[in-house]
Amino acid sequence: MRALAFILATALVTLSHARPAAACSCIAPPPVAEALQKSTAVFAGRIVSVSRPSADAGNVVAKFSVSKAWKGVQGKTIEVSTSSSGASCGLSFKQGDERLIYANAHDGTLWASLCSRSARLADAKDDVAQLDAGPPPAAPSTPPDPTPAAPGSSPPFAEPPPTNDPASPAPSSPTPAPAPPTEPAPTDNAPPPLPPGSGGCACATAPAPAATTSWGFLATLAAAAAVGLRRRGRSPRSTSAPTRTG
Repeated sequence: MRALAFILATALVTLSHARPAAACSCIAPPPVAEALQKSTAVFAGRIVSVSRPSADAGNVVAKFSVSKAWKGVQGKTIEVSTSSSGASCGLSFKQGDERLIYANAHDGTLWASLCSRSARLADAKDDVAQLDAGPPPAAPSTPPDPTPAAPGSSPPFAEPPPTNDPASPAPSSPTPAPAPPTEPAPTDNAPPPLPPGSGGCACATAPAPAATTSWGFLATLAAAAAVGLRRRGRSPRSTSAPTRTG
């Protein structure tokens, strides 16, 4: 019993001083076409050297001899940095390895990690095939179909285009609308317009013709003259008494 108690106590002390192990945690990498678009450089090559710039830097630099490049590579060689620890998502670079690298620029240096699609070239045949094929062509945009006309409906009238043929008749100009009838202008002998009466209508007597007025005046003068002649033909009565003689 004493031995068992000693073992348990030792195990508890050991567990209490143990530190949690660090591990790289990544999300699933994007598809090949998206990874190519987001990466600064994508290439395949062989590692010709591996160096550690500084003991405290925590990273290593691999120099690659490029065999094929798809993006961001200008020369035959290129350097890529990665973390020296796999717990920090660093790649295990070894001289002589052939790799497919998806690298991104940071502070003027290309970096690659376990969270990218970077892998050993022998395990990246599908990526290489898609990179060689290029991005998929964009689907052509097709115009929408016109809405079919309802049964029995006639298509809208379309005016025919103008033609330069001299034999074709010229388009007829629209016939002007007839002007509204106008009242004849008053003549010199016509009476002037009459003002409206109290009942809303023009009520007045037109002047008699000049000939009718002259004959009536002459008839009146003739009647007056006849009366005067009759009066003159009669003798006047004597108003004085007859003179008696003795």
